[in-house]
Amino acid sequence: MKAVFIREFGGVENLEIREVADAPQPANSEVLIQVRAAGLNRADLLQRRGLYMPPPGFSPNIPGLEFAGEIVECGPDVEDLAKGDRVFGITAGEAQAEYLTIDASLLAAIPDTLTFPEAAAV
Repeated sequence: MKAVFIREFGGVENLEIREVADAPQPANSEVLIQVRAAGLNRADLLQRRGLYMPPPGFSPNIPGLEFAGEIVECGPDVEDLAKGDRVFGITAGEAQAEYLTIDASLLAAIPDTLTFPEAAAV
């Protein structure tokens, strides 16, 4: 999948779109999201400069916390969400990628009155 990638910590000239490993398949209460929009915030700007590191398990080279998108697959324990649902949420990192895997409890339905970019900015 493609993602915004921090080639080297520093200025914007070190950002590129790069092929990275696919997001993991959802397990248990997780869902796989196709990201349609991602926020850009102060933490992302600091991460680009090497001044904000995501928690273990998240790449320091792929920024992004807020996102909005569509569910493409649900883990076996997910009951209240389904493929095709429009959702938004926050993750500990890697939201500026084509896909992400996240626990379903961290998601909210996007109201019909919001676009993907608007929901990602909430």
